[in-house]
Amino acid sequence: MGVLFLTPQPFRGPWTVNIAPHQAQDLEKLESGMQALATREGIQIPAARLQFQLRSAAIWQPPPRPAGPLTPQRQLALLAYDRRPSPLLGAVSGREEKVGALLYQSIVAIRNSLRRNRWQDIPDLARPLVGWGRGLTPSGDDLLLGMLLALHRWVVPAEIRVNLNRLHLRLTESVRTASTAVSAALVYAAGKGHADERLIRALDALAGAPLPHTAVIDELLGWGNSSGLDALAGMLLALDSATL
Repeated sequence: MGVLFLTPQPFRGPWTVNIAPHQAQDLEKLESGMQALATREGIQIPAARLQFQLRSAAIWQPPPRPAGPLTPQRQLALLAYDRRPSPLLGAVSGREEKVGALLYQSIVAIRNSLRRNRWQDIPDLARPLVGWGRGLTPSGDDLLLGMLLALHRWVVPAEIRVNLNRLHLRLTESVRTASTAVSAALVYAAGKGHADERLIRALDALAGAPLPHTAVIDELLGWGNSSGLDALAGMLLALDSATL
């Protein structure tokens, strides 16, 4: 997908390159438009005279899904909303509906299609969400990311993922053509069960794993401005639909 995130933060993810904290000041040398050359050996940014070695870097993989049944913890979503209100999370959780009629109808229709196993309808129903919002990862894209991640990790068994795989490819293409390259990369990864570890921990906690809700929410609030909460809305949408 052509996207990498260089960060001194400890959180890992599918497109993240974690650099040493003492290298953080080097990132201040970067300017928009600088060319980066990435190989298995490392990342070079000639214009900034920067080089990050990857030769001995460990490749991160998401941890296995926790054992136990799916028991959605809606209170986690409500606690997160109370900490920082998010229109999409408010709409999905039933706390409030401030997203407008078109988006709300889209969310309701997606929920109904998931419940009825009408996977083929979801890409068209999701169009109002694609690209909705601001920034490198608009809020609507983040919701779809969270939904795909939850479906892959907690809802759909590996042996029957044919419909989920088709949905994943169609949503990725919709985001690629109508939104940002960053969103497309993250949505693509989520459909394969990969995401920033903060999102994975939040999803596992939402699904019923014994993780401390306060710590999970704290981490989630640090993933973008509202991106973590918008992704949580998509997770809740998927998990709620699977347990009825």
